[in-house]
Amino acid sequence: MNSFKEQVRLLQNQATAKDWRRLLTLRYPTPRWLYTAYLGSLTWKEKRAKRLEFDDHKCQGCTLMGFLDVHHKTYKNIGDENVAEDLVSLCRNCHKATHAGETLLLDEIAAIIRDDSVAVQIPPTVPDYATLK
Repeated sequence: MNSFKEQVRLLQNQATAKDWRRLLTLRYPTPRWLYTAYLGSLTWKEKRAKRLEFDDHKCQGCTLMGFLDVHHKTYKNIGDENVAEDLVSLCRNCHKATHAGETLLLDEIAAIIRDDSVAVQIPPTVPDYATLK
């Protein structure tokens, strides 16, 4: 008998998009372990890669590049997401803000970035603790 972790790993590697759609919509709310397993699946990794490519590997909230999350705009098609319509690439800060309901429009963020008159707060230098006694 396979352990739970082994069963999840098999599911991640072998389940099709159709299988995931059926599994993820069987029960509401979806159990957290099942959603986490889906995010580790080959099916999700392919969709995530397609969306990142679609967005030129840029956050669609602030246009920064770097490590990006792929956010579900809606969960109604979970497991069978339309990459162009149901997903969006966001940096970690924009992703957290989106879940907190604090999203800014891309145009607003771009205007702030372009505006040289906006004062940027530069943090004070960190003291050299080796010299402090």
